[in-house]
Amino acid sequence: MDGTTVAVKVINLLSDGASKCFDIKCN
Repeated sequence: MDGTTVAVKVINLLSDGASKCFDIKCN
């Protein structure tokens, strides 16, 4: 796997939890 593939997988894994954290911080 190249760096891009790893980055995409990490983003996909974190997207749900991260979006919730960002929503809390924004609010």
